[in-house]
Amino acid sequence: MAVATVKPAANETPTITTVFLGEDGLHHTRCGQPMAFLRRRQGLELDFHCRVCHEHVSLPEYALSRVPVGEPVSV
Repeated sequence: MAVATVKPAANETPTITTVFLGEDGLHHTRCGQPMAFLRRRQGLELDFHCRVCHEHVSLPEYALSRVPVGEPVSV
């Protein structure tokens, strides 16, 4: 059985909308408050916690380079 491989288009990378990078670090998009770093899991994901909303956000480590800088992204 033959298997075809398809190269993903460059624009298929999902936009990060849960956090944005402010002057003093990572911020929660929902409330605009700074996120607290909790831990690094399995060397793959980074866990953050919003002290205001009490929400947990996990990001793959490689996604940090794609976090929007400045004001929150509106989708």
